[in-house]
Amino acid sequence: MFNPNSGYLAKIYHLQTPEHVQKLAVMIAHRPKEPNSHLNHISFAWTKSVLKDAQGDCVGFLMPEIKERKNLLMYTTPCFVGG
Repeated sequence: MFNPNSGYLAKIYHLQTPEHVQKLAVMIAHRPKEPNSHLNHISFAWTKSVLKDAQGDCVGFLMPEIKERKNLLMYTTPCFVGG
C-alpha cells in the first residue's frame, strides 16, 4: 500500500512496454551521485524503485517528491527572467 505522506510519488504506466522496464532497470542500477546530499537536498527526482502488480509485472516506479520546487522555465524564459 502506498503512503501519500512518504515523500515519494508514483508514476503508473497504463501501457507499459518492455522498453520502460529495461530503462527503469538501467536507471536504478546507475543512479547518479546526489551533488547536494550534504545539504539534505534533492536535486533531481530519479527513479527509486519499480512498482509491481500482484503478478510481479512492472506497472510503474517510485521517485522522490521534490517539495518547494521551481519550474525550469522560470530561469530560462526571457519574460520570467526580465528579458
